[in-house]
Amino acid sequence: MKTPILLIFAFLLSGFLYGQDEVMPDEFTIKGMFKDVEKRKRSSLYKFFIGLTEEEKKQEKATKSAPDLINKFMKRGRVDAAMFPQIANAYRLNGEMEKAEIYYARFVSEDSKLEDIFNFAHVLQSNDKCEEAIEWFNVFNEQAPAIERNNIEFIEDCNELADWPLEEGVEVVNVSSLNTEHIDFSAVPFNNGVVFTSTRAVDNITKHIDKWTNDHFSNLFYSDMDSDGNFTSPKPFKPSINKKYHDGVCAFSNMGNTMYFTRNNVKGKNNKGVIDLKIYSATYTDGYWTNIKELPFNSDEWTSCHPSVTADGKFMIFSSNRPGGMGGMDLWVAKNEGGTWTAPVNMGEEINTAGNELFPFYGQDELLYFSSNGHKGMGGLDIFYAMPSNNEMTSWETRTNCGQPFNTPNDDFSFYTNKDNTSGFFTSNRAGGKGKDDIYMWKKAKVEAQEMTVTVKDQKTGKTLNNVKVTMMEVSNGSMDLMTEKEVKAGINKMPKNQQSFVMSSLKNMKGNVTSKSMKKSDRMGQMNFMWQPNTEYIMILEKDGYQIKNDVMTMADMSNGSYIVNMNSVAPPKPKPAPKPAPKKTVPAPRPPVVKRTPAPAMISSAPVSAGQVITLQGIYYDYDSFALRTESKTELDKIVQTMKEHPSLEIRLGAHTDSRGNDNSNMKLSQNRADAAMKYIVSQGIEPTRVRAAGFGESQLKNHCTNGKDCDEEMHQMNRRTEVTILKYNQGGTIIQTNN
Repeated sequence: MKTPILLIFAFLLSGFLYGQDEVMPDEFTIKGMFKDVEKRKRSSLYKFFIGLTEEEKKQEKATKSAPDLINKFMKRGRVDAAMFPQIANAYRLNGEMEKAEIYYARFVSEDSKLEDIFNFAHVLQSNDKCEEAIEWFNVFNEQAPAIERNNIEFIEDCNELADWPLEEGVEVVNVSSLNTEHIDFSAVPFNNGVVFTSTRAVDNITKHIDKWTNDHFSNLFYSDMDSDGNFTSPKPFKPSINKKYHDGVCAFSNMGNTMYFTRNNVKGKNNKGVIDLKIYSATYTDGYWTNIKELPFNSDEWTSCHPSVTADGKFMIFSSNRPGGMGGMDLWVAKNEGGTWTAPVNMGEEINTAGNELFPFYGQDELLYFSSNGHKGMGGLDIFYAMPSNNEMTSWETRTNCGQPFNTPNDDFSFYTNKDNTSGFFTSNRAGGKGKDDIYMWKKAKVEAQEMTVTVKDQKTGKTLNNVKVTMMEVSNGSMDLMTEKEVKAGINKMPKNQQSFVMSSLKNMKGNVTSKSMKKSDRMGQMNFMWQPNTEYIMILEKDGYQIKNDVMTMADMSNGSYIVNMNSVAPPKPKPAPKPAPKKTVPAPRPPVVKRTPAPAMISSAPVSAGQVITLQGIYYDYDSFALRTESKTELDKIVQTMKEHPSLEIRLGAHTDSRGNDNSNMKLSQNRADAAMKYIVSQGIEPTRVRAAGFGESQLKNHCTNGKDCDEEMHQMNRRTEVTILKYNQGGTIIQTNN
């Protein structure tokens, strides 16, 4: 196990970056093992320290590396049991998980500190001891306060790890030309190469030692890419950036003329005696990085680090342990208003946990990538992504674990992707590396377009349907040229409202862009052929006279041997309207708004004026989990809609079906559409014209409560989200009041 890089910039403790004349925190030195002087003098470890030779004392004073000291003491004398927590923590923070496990196991019990229980569980998971890890996670969960328990996640079943998502077709390679036996991490493109951070030695720059890791302080390096696509020997970045202590983890503006980077506070220690980290900016002028200054939201009393800037330069996302957070290190966002950075805002519970969130990167695919040990993961730091749900970067859709091969039971972080989401970098201390932390390059394998066949059939008879009009929209992470984007948006805007809602909800779940839109028709065999482009999904809208409009989403996983079947539901032909009676010739006074009284079962509309846009949640339409079959009580509720529509022939509605958050997002979108179709089919079967009823599925995109993916909710809470809503699309009897007999 190698040293996790979070030791350098994450600050899991109050601080561990020290200058030339500074010492480590007391808890990781001999003095700190026992705060009480008398206890210290009685400890065998203290006696051993006093008994060191002069040469050993000099060596200890020069390094003060906690694991080195522990090894030395263990060779020379007995270790007191009271020191086990400090020893275990020292090993854990230096990435030696197997040794950390030994010492945690010697003292952790159900009565231990919550922090020790939680850390022990994480160590066990990193050491591939899943069952034991879950036991200790459960102990933590039983004892932790609600605020901590609700702001942290962990695995509950070892099968989760065995079935952890794997992204096919991704090649991961150790970039050996950039890596050393030291710590190498956080590569980002710059000019014709990459800039990255490393603790390798550099003449005339790094003469000091970080006494926590017993390694050099970090600096920024640059490596050019040659004509063969290989990285050349790295060289130190500009001397104006690399200084006495830690410098690293940088980001560049879209034009490449402004740089943001992390550096130890040049003003010195905070009130705890620790040198924190700050974010600085520099501008590129005439071949030099100048005008170096710290950003206004820094503080001498807490850490700010790991900057990432959006392509338009409007927002900066970074990691900090400033007050007002949810745990250790949180992600925060600041806005650039007229060249001035506003006060940072915490990015909320979808992103932050009671653990640590680090190394953010906001890509041109408009996704936020970051690493966390507080969300459910494979172990250590895992890489996640999330999509913003507002324009201020303060509200986010449910984050998603990037899965394998990006994540392992070890630490995986500093993710970067190019604008097409086809290649990039990340850092990991996974097995098989060259040094402590290594830079890896990932690349999606080039996939050729494949010929696919879609067959359209009648849901009831199974017969193929010809001449079905199919609107197909390609969805991928690629970008569109301006003309294509305008055409696509114009096409979507021309669709009926329910189709627009389906397309927009699908795009939200699929996290991509519509890169093309085309029209096709099924042939006499009910089939149509097309070339499935790589890394692409499809939204389909199928239309045929006498059938309900069918909305569908196709992913590669839905395909079977290059074929896909879509079923459409037929609708009963409308009953002929009776011939209108001739209007009376005599003049009558203008009618008052009618009042309709009736004695049958109450209708769906309450005693109030009715208008277009009104939304009514039907209380009696429920579905079993993962089913779209109508229950008996559901038909009773739908009968009320039928009755109301018969009494008010100008009424047109949309049935909107919603699922709970369990299951796959795309599958839920399909399930909700099937549920809406089933309800619509029943209403039409009772004599309502199909042109007056529309069906739309929204999946889990509009939940009514907090029960998002991974949240622990009872069945009643999930049932609240599995609902059908009626939206009044058209109603021409203005001012009409519908009453029920009591």
